[in-house]
Amino acid sequence: MPVNVYYVQEFKQNNRIGSAFPVPDKSKEWILNNLKSKHCKPCEGGVCPLDESHSIQQLGEVPGWELSEDGKAIVRVCKFTDFRATMLFINAMAYMAEQQGHHPDFSAGYNYCEVRYTTHAIGGLSENDFICAAKINELLES
Repeated sequence: MPVNVYYVQEFKQNNRIGSAFPVPDKSKEWILNNLKSKHCKPCEGGVCPLDESHSIQQLGEVPGWELSEDGKAIVRVCKFTDFRATMLFINAMAYMAEQQGHHPDFSAGYNYCEVRYTTHAIGGLSENDFICAAKINELLES
């Protein structure tokens, strides 16, 4: 088994997050499933970032995420029980990011990881950011 697949499986099996993360509203479950099932599209610029109203609308589809102060990124702070759980999450997130070809900025400590998504090529948010946020939520809910 490839090492990265191991980390995803290990994270899902040993996920000790408890109730720190809200369960999505069932009425929005189909939207979340739609985002989770999508794959990021390559973005090399030449398109406009999502405007504030579209960003806020998309934000409603990914519980736990917040719009950054400048509106150019979405951010989520994930809390864990210990360092091992944090690192398992980071490795699972890295595997997902590689699969999507869309990578977050993040910072981490003993029992937390702050994840920030933005599409650098366009200087703001794109659908890719929300697709990856939904996939991270899926990791956290497993």
